Amino acid sequence: MIAQDTNINLCLIGEDGTTSKGLLKMQHNNGNVSLSFFPELVVDGMKGKQQTKRIAQIPDCVFQLSDFTMIEMDADDRLVVTLSGSRSHCVLYFTRDNDITHFLNYIGGKVRLKNSDCNPRVYLLEPLDSSASIVTPFLSTALPQSSNKNKAPSRVSLHKIQKPDLIFPPDFDEPVKKMSAAEYHTLFDESGCIKDGVNFPSIFYNVDVDLAVAGELWKLLLEPDDAKLPRSERERKTIENREKYTEIKRQWQATTPRQWKNYGELRDLIALLEKDLVDNENLFSHFKNPAYVQKIAFNVLLTLSYWNLDNAAYVKDLVHFLAPFLDSYICDADKDKVILHDGSQLTAEESEADIFWCFTTFYDHNNLCDLVRQSTKPLNKPLFIAIGYILDENFPDLLQLLTQKHAVSLDFLRDDVSSWFTTCYSGDDLRRLWVSVLSFSSSFQFFQCYIVSLLYTLAGSFVEMNPLNSDEFVRRFHALKKNVDLNLLLHNANQILKILQKKTLR
Repeated sequence: MIAQDTNINLCLIGEDGTTSKGLLKMQHNNGNVSLSFFPELVVDGMKGKQQTKRIAQIPDCVFQLSDFTMIEMDADDRLVVTLSGSRSHCVLYFTRDNDITHFLNYIGGKVRLKNSDCNPRVYLLEPLDSSASIVTPFLSTALPQSSNKNKAPSRVSLHKIQKPDLIFPPDFDEPVKKMSAAEYHTLFDESGCIKDGVNFPSIFYNVDVDLAVAGELWKLLLEPDDAKLPRSERERKTIENREKYTEIKRQWQATTPRQWKNYGELRDLIALLEKDLVDNENLFSHFKNPAYVQKIAFNVLLTLSYWNLDNAAYVKDLVHFLAPFLDSYICDADKDKVILHDGSQLTAEESEADIFWCFTTFYDHNNLCDLVRQSTKPLNKPLFIAIGYILDENFPDLLQLLTQKHAVSLDFLRDDVSSWFTTCYSGDDLRRLWVSVLSFSSSFQFFQCYIVSLLYTLAGSFVEMNPLNSDEFVRRFHALKKNVDLNLLLHNANQILKILQKKTLR
């Protein structure tokens, strides 16, 4: 529930540019919201004691939210927010990003904030409809201003953007590197330990690894220290994990009819999971017996939800994150057994256990709990801010091009990054992308380089594009992104990492 009253410490910028520290008190009274600014007073101490500060009891100024028609983020300082209308004008200087978040969440509960098509930095205030607006901090990921912002605007050509080590689509025709099961096994010694001198895990970056060893590779990428263990030790851990999975699974299998009747949360969870598996049946269509694979997915996801209800309860479309693991571990399945890609067989429960522990580790290590649950928090904000700095320091012309095309923020990438690009890829491409992510030193570093690579690779299309506003740019971008060669994107991302590393060493 949104509080009726709230306070924020900030500064008020006057018409003459002077700044006054104080407290902004927002109160909801009789259908309107008042914004009262109480200045900070400096009081001289008695008998030579040092000065003290306190908040005045009477406000310097009082505004009514109904007097404002729009909120605007300052182009040069993201902490400055302007409220304006025909009768009132107010400039607030926040001290922290979180305070802006709090301010917007409060305002968004009283009026509806509508993004302006003409200026992405502006939100229009409209009457609140039947549901409260859920607004992320607008432009919390605003791109930095181009270093050329004070110069006269000029058309950005592809030649200006081009870097010697990076390639644009027409000039790239390298095939995807493949690794057979036999080649994979040569990376390990007789005991099954990774050999000295093998560049693990980087050796798997942008490599299409044979599905016959894909399941084993997931385990090593998710638990890199296990690559140094003998094969016998890894097999022992697998057996222990399978036994543990059986115990965890029994928790929901043992549900009695009476418990089922009284446990509405479990019934709702299963209904959501079953519906989502049906809605996403295309993820299973390539299997000969898709229904049995869907059952395995159901058991894995329900067991995870039941085991960690607070952080891993099933949410819509989570099955998309499970799909690469199903494809790696299952060639096909029937009622009792699963056929692996190397021709061997496991019982259905053994296969479930292997998939469960891989997926659980992936879920925990990459904080999927935060990504897959809707929130007003800018979860990708640090990543997008870091990308902004990379563009500003290394690709200023690309940054200028984005600004000219009304892309003043990277917020349009939020859904793609939160879904680990399941919005763009599937099957072998998605598996190769995720293997490449786990082959980097960190997923944060990978997505920095990958997103810059995506923007760079699409620069040619951006140059030819003439969007009228940010919404049109975003629509065009989402249409273009699905046609970019993943092999090229990963190649450029690796080259961008080298560019950044060279700059760091200087």
